[in-house]
Amino acid sequence: MVEIPKSRQLTWQTRDLLLAILLMGAILSMFHIASGGIQNFIAATDKPAAIYGDFCEYYYPAGRMISSHPKPLGGYFYTPAFALLLPYFAPDSPGEAITRWQILQHLGITLLLFFPAVFLAARGQKKIWFFLYIFIFLISFPLWHNLKWGQMSIIITIAAISALFLHERGRYWSAALMLAIATLVKYYPGALIFYFLIRRDFAFIARFALFLVALGLVFPASLLGFATTIEFYQLVNAELTYALDWVAFDPNSQFLPHVVTRLTGLQPDASTRGFLSLICLAIC
Repeated sequence: MVEIPKSRQLTWQTRDLLLAILLMGAILSMFHIASGGIQNFIAATDKPAAIYGDFCEYYYPAGRMISSHPKPLGGYFYTPAFALLLPYFAPDSPGEAITRWQILQHLGITLLLFFPAVFLAARGQKKIWFFLYIFIFLISFPLWHNLKWGQMSIIITIAAISALFLHERGRYWSAALMLAIATLVKYYPGALIFYFLIRRDFAFIARFALFLVALGLVFPASLLGFATTIEFYQLVNAELTYALDWVAFDPNSQFLPHVVTRLTGLQPDASTRGFLSLICLAIC
C-alpha cells in the first residue's frame, strides 16, 4: 500500500477548478461547432441509431419484463443480478426512464472524470496530470460511444478502478464487492482477477468469489428461483456463443481479432480467431 505523505500533498485552489471548467468548455465548444451541436456529434458516433438505443431496446424492456419473463432478451448479454436492478430504471413513462438513466450516466462520467484525474496528479505530484487526463478523457471515443448507446461501460470502469483503489488502501472487502458488481453487469471486468493471481492474493480472490456467489447466484435465486436463475445463465451463454458469428463484423467490437478481420477481409473462422486471440493475449 502506497500512501502519499501529507507534506507532499498537492494544494488545490479555486483557480484549478476554473481552469478545468474552461478546458472542458473549450473541448465541448469544439465538438459543438464542428458537428452542429453536441447531440448531433453523439448521434454521428458509430453507425446510425437513436441516442440511448441499447437502453431503449434492451435495458428498459428487461426492467419491465424481469418479474414476468425472467429471461435475457435475444441478441444481448446481461446477468440476472443486473436485470433485477433494472426495474428502478423502467417506470411506466419511457421519458422518465431515460431521465433516470441519464442521471446515472452523468454521475458515472463525473466520477470517472475527476476521481482518476485527482489521483494521478497526487501520484505524480504535478497538476499537469490532472488537466492532461481531463483532456484525454473528453476526446476519447469510448466516452461518446457510451453516451450514444446508453451502455454501462462507464459505470463498469469506475467500479473496476474503485476496486483497485480500495484494495491499495487495504479495504479488501469493499474492493472485492466493487469488482464483483462490475463483473456481474458484464463478465469481462472479472479479467482483473489475473492481477491478484499474479500477486498471489488468494484471500482477496476468495472474497471476490464469495461476493460473486452471493450476488450472482443466491440473490437472483432468492427472487427468481434457483432453476430459473441457472436457465438465465445458460441462455446468456448461448447468446454469447451465437455472437461469435456476427459480432466479428460489427464496428462496435474493438476486440483485436475482430478489428484485424474487418481490416484485412479474413474469414473469422475458429483457427484465425484463435491465432489472433493469442497475439492479443501476448500484447496484454
